[in-house]
Amino acid sequence: MANIRHTVVIRKDLGMSAGLLSAQVAHISDAFMRDRIRDGKDFTIDEKDWMLNPYISVLAVDNPEELMLISTEAQDAKLQVHEWTDLIPSKNLNRAMSDVLVGISIGPCDMDRVKAITGTLPLA
Repeated sequence: MANIRHTVVIRKDLGMSAGLLSAQVAHISDAFMRDRIRDGKDFTIDEKDWMLNPYISVLAVDNPEELMLISTEAQDAKLQVHEWTDLIPSKNLNRAMSDVLVGISIGPCDMDRVKAITGTLPLA
């Protein structure tokens, strides 16, 4: 059986509290399910395997540029990527609330394929 993981990569520069970060990770993680259900598409074998053993890795980047680099590299590797934007209150933004790119999810897929792209990122 493959080492199937769903990887969430989230921005640290938004200054989110632990609770808000946790909520955002949940939103980002289930985006692929919502898209599949909404579009009426079947789940892949990897996605079905993941649903039976749902492991999630949560990694962090320092800024939106790093996040977009990871997203592009994952897409170039033909991995499924979902981007998540939301209204985020942040001390680090010039506005009280802003609709910003918060994070992405990669997969679910074989973890070795994701590690080739995210292997140097720290845990969130």
